Amino acid sequence: MTFAKDYRTLYRDQIKKQIRLNQEHLQSLTHLGSRINFEVDPRKLPDPDPARKVFFFDIDNTLYKKSTKVQLLMQQSLSNFFKYELGFDDDEAERLIESYYEEYGLSVKGLIKNKQIDDVLQYNTFIDDSLPLQDYLKPDWKLRELLINLEKKEIR
Repeated sequence: MTFAKDYRTLYRDQIKKQIRLNQEHLQSLTHLGSRINFEVDPRKLPDPDPARKVFFFDIDNTLYKKSTKVQLLMQQSLSNFFKYELGFDDDEAERLIESYYEEYGLSVKGLIKNKQIDDVLQYNTFIDDSLPLQDYLKPDWKLRELLINLEKKEIR
């Protein structure tokens, strides 16, 4: 086994371990709103309602303060992916991450456009799903209430 493959194997093992820890944490949550308490069958979804508003939130520095360090976690996760999955050295990884962010707004978009990845779900697993958010974020009841109330307000 080569040196690079050893690091890639270690990296993948760490990702698997963290995802397992994240899943265990999610299963341990018991507070209100922490679980979906109804069946979700994608074959039985209602017809889209064009009048209904849908909001998508990015958690790093959007829903949570910079002080939570979620963005730093994301940057480290991206850097590791570029190094261990794609084989770039530290400098090239950082240069590409910055370049793709500036040019495309998202690193993943740059990776797709430049045909460096073809499996976006795998990318998501390595980048987002493997973040130990439970170590950085705590339930924010005011934020939860604000998001719940978005549906009740008429927003134009």
